[in-house]
Amino acid sequence: MSRPIDSWLDEFKEVVYGGIARSLAEDGHGKSYEGDFRLSISVPGYHDRLAPTVYRLELDCYVLGPSRHYKWFGADPDDVFSRALADVRQWIKELDEE
Repeated sequence: MSRPIDSWLDEFKEVVYGGIARSLAEDGHGKSYEGDFRLSISVPGYHDRLAPTVYRLELDCYVLGPSRHYKWFGADPDDVFSRALADVRQWIKELDEE
């Protein structure tokens, strides 16, 4: 059984916001959009109804990771949040190694 989306959202916010706080504490430079994120669900229309539902998570974050804007896709919330959290945790680990 899948984990509730609210639980994933809480964990994602905690990890992302914690990483942002660590980064800003070091150099204090960031953008106003730090940590903005969106979760969307794309459900196929009638003619494509056999196609899978796709979950997309987007994150805007200047101070974490190699870019500024990120997207993850998955077949369900567990899939998309697991992928995103693995990446964000890796970026935070890299901050600690600098």
